[in-house]
Amino acid sequence: MALPHHNIHFTLHSNTNEIYNLPPVPLMQRIMGLFGNFFNQRLVTVDEQTAYVKISGYVGKPEHTLKSKKDQYFFVNNRFVRSPYLSTAVYQAYKDLISMDAHPIWFLFLDIDPKQIDVNIHPTKTEIKFIDERTVFVTVMSVIKRALGKANLGPSIDFNTESITQEHFSQDRVPVQPKISYNKDYDPFKSTAASGSTYKEENNVKHWETLFEGFKTGTVHVEPEDQKNQEVIESVQKEAIAYKTFQLFNKYIVCNVSDGILVIDQQRAHERILYEHYFKTKTQSPLPSQQILFPEQIELSAKDFSLVNTLLPEFKLLGFDIDIFGKNSIVVNGAPSDIENVNVAHTIENIIESYKLNTIDSKIDVHDNICRAMAKNTSIKQGKTLDENEMQLIIHHLMHCEGPNYTADGKTIFMNIEKDSIDKHFRNK
Repeated sequence: MALPHHNIHFTLHSNTNEIYNLPPVPLMQRIMGLFGNFFNQRLVTVDEQTAYVKISGYVGKPEHTLKSKKDQYFFVNNRFVRSPYLSTAVYQAYKDLISMDAHPIWFLFLDIDPKQIDVNIHPTKTEIKFIDERTVFVTVMSVIKRALGKANLGPSIDFNTESITQEHFSQDRVPVQPKISYNKDYDPFKSTAASGSTYKEENNVKHWETLFEGFKTGTVHVEPEDQKNQEVIESVQKEAIAYKTFQLFNKYIVCNVSDGILVIDQQRAHERILYEHYFKTKTQSPLPSQQILFPEQIELSAKDFSLVNTLLPEFKLLGFDIDIFGKNSIVVNGAPSDIENVNVAHTIENIIESYKLNTIDSKIDVHDNICRAMAKNTSIKQGKTLDENEMQLIIHHLMHCEGPNYTADGKTIFMNIEKDSIDKHFRNK
């Protein structure tokens, strides 16, 4: 209600505490008042008028997506609605701009003739159906593509531009052959690096070894393990470094073991390793924190600010140095020393989102929850190219985890394809 009626003063109190005080302001200021001042830098304006529907509001920049379908709002004639059909149109507009597991932000207002809305949908319900759904779908998708294109965030669609034909060029124009410059001495088969490890490779190995420093054996909840997998784990624990590995689809690590092939999900494996590492901070020493040269101030929504305030001791265990900095604002002075070259503010916001998402699915301990959220958002991702040393380190540390079969949320980390199964498949064929 507060979003479509941003010209009305709203206040919200809980007991004696004032949660929101929202004076009449333009829509963007109302969004900032409800969700945080940082939204001002993360949204793109949408404003298009067609003969069938007027669409206005804001959509998020592709680099500021969320892990869940959280901040997604549709209003039709100033009434909040839910529409999978409209949501699909928005996701289509972001196609090729965001990953499959990312979810864009939007605050979209559709003004349309009430006669174009299916009267069979009860007016008090949030569901909605349009008479001409196809037109609405295409218009929403095109308008958002155009908005992103104007902001140089994606391909633009110009409704006012006709197809270019030959008549747009001058008849007197003399064609000029383009000039091409190239290096005559370039040899694509000649290596530019000296034999042996390069500086980059040596630093990569050093970084990965540093990442796994300080791992100690501790007590962690262990999921049930399949007996056959346990035998493979014990075998690899003894000879992991001796096995040859290669990366498949920049997503899986393939390792030949004594009686078959091991296929490991690289993201889930690293997530499990980090989870156990973080989990042990409750009974062992906290993670070391590295001070940030320029402390980062983060604006949060009132709800997220309250959550972070309660989680400050947990963040400190995990290596974050965070202070309260005014209303709904925090300042990050330091971050864990093993998560270099990351956007600290973005990482903390993603951890908060993952933490909240975990509480929806199940009731889990606060420390367990934040360790899961931290591991999920700091682990390597699918699509990252790994070298031989990085893959060996992941295999080695995974096989020495106390629960190497599954991630903390129960997803399978690896599969073992036995040699007998392979032989059986090709037998008599």
